[in-house]
Amino acid sequence: MTPDLLNDLLEKLREGTDIRQTLIAIRPLLSQEDAGAAKECLREETDLLAALLKHEDPKVRKNAALILGELETEACLPFLFDAYEKEKTLFVRADYLKAVSKMDCGPWLPMLEERERELAGADVSGPDQKHLALELRALRDIIWKKKDPDRHHFRLPGRKVDVILLTSRALRDLTIAQVKAASVRGLGAGARFHGADLKQVLGIRTYTELLFPIPGLQAVPEDPYEAGEMLAGAGIPAFLDTMHEAGGIYRYRVEIKGEEKTGTKIRRLCASLEQKESRLANSVSDYEVEIRLLRRREGDYIPCLKLCTIPDKRFEYRKEFTSESISPVNAALTVRFADSYLKEGAKVLDPFCGVGTMLIERDQAVPAKELYGTDIFGEAIAKGRENAALAGRDIRFVNRDILTFTHDRPFDEVITDMPAAQTDPLTGMRQEPEGLYKAFFEKIPELLADGAVLVLYTPRPELAAKCIARDGRFKIASQAALDDRRGTGILVVIFSRKES
Repeated sequence: MTPDLLNDLLEKLREGTDIRQTLIAIRPLLSQEDAGAAKECLREETDLLAALLKHEDPKVRKNAALILGELETEACLPFLFDAYEKEKTLFVRADYLKAVSKMDCGPWLPMLEERERELAGADVSGPDQKHLALELRALRDIIWKKKDPDRHHFRLPGRKVDVILLTSRALRDLTIAQVKAASVRGLGAGARFHGADLKQVLGIRTYTELLFPIPGLQAVPEDPYEAGEMLAGAGIPAFLDTMHEAGGIYRYRVEIKGEEKTGTKIRRLCASLEQKESRLANSVSDYEVEIRLLRRREGDYIPCLKLCTIPDKRFEYRKEFTSESISPVNAALTVRFADSYLKEGAKVLDPFCGVGTMLIERDQAVPAKELYGTDIFGEAIAKGRENAALAGRDIRFVNRDILTFTHDRPFDEVITDMPAAQTDPLTGMRQEPEGLYKAFFEKIPELLADGAVLVLYTPRPELAAKCIARDGRFKIASQAALDDRRGTGILVVIFSRKES
């Protein structure tokens, strides 16, 4: 931007020439990387810009307010708030609030809170809905920035509920079998349960997400305005009140699953929703509820709610992890898949233990006598010890490569997340999966009791199966694909001293 350009535009404002177009031309100059000089120049023209807040053209008032807001000087606040209180044109009011939101509005907070209460309690319909909804959202953004919003606390409902549990597609039956419900219907990525005991559901360890179908809504259309209207008429706040301390505003966000570039659609949906539902307020970063839309083949969406107010206590022990750590849900799924092969009081080894998740989940399901974990990464071992202490598990962690590990008594079980490859932290040498798997299956018989069980979660099940086939002492007893897209699988293998 050249100074001459801005000076020419300011001269037009002084002369009263093409005021609206001139203001529109100034605004982009304030979003450029080198906008500092332009802002400093305009701060010297505060009185000129403030005078335009009284202009007869509402779009002039709007653009003047937005420019004053970009200057971020609190000397502008009295002018902006005075104009806001006197403004009769509804579509301009939210822009005054956008302008003042970047500055300290503390002295005007009581006035803003009173206006927020007035709008929240108003029964508005017709053409004014959109503009009042935008003003209400802008008010709440300012108020919540200054004062923490009231937060809802989850409480178990006194009745059975409908829930959707998302889990592994291939192993969803493992989760379905654990839920006590009146009826169940399978979904692509999980299952929908009618009449479930929520307290019992919250203790199940094999689902990734818990969602609630929105009562009375089987689907909402692709059109965001129509979807917003349907969601507004579904009584979402009343449903949320059954699981929280009733009343107040619920902060939410919207997420659309199954498609890309959803930003514009979500903004339109939220605007449509909030025009008719004042107890829901969009808050992208500090939300209590997520409205989740699951895209169907038909092109419409299954609408669900995810309650961020529900404390997930299933894996509280897992405070520490690394980028290579198995997710606790996948560890729990692995254990659940193999549970008929696990024995109480067994001596269990995880040769690639990481932060100990697999061993903790194993002991959670079927108590073991002894738990050992080895890993070449000292950081993972240290984090594993912390997690084990939090879980109240006695795990003996050894910072050593399994290929050099020895022990005086054989192990009854091996349960592990097989690495795709491994890099020695001391030498920096990388062992590719083919070599690592081959060496592992050659080494592990030294550490096993006759009849030992190996439960292997692996990103390369075909490679593990190939190594097993080479040695007649190993036999695959059961296997499953956990994630078809990534190729991850689970193998349950029986070891025998005698070759079959």
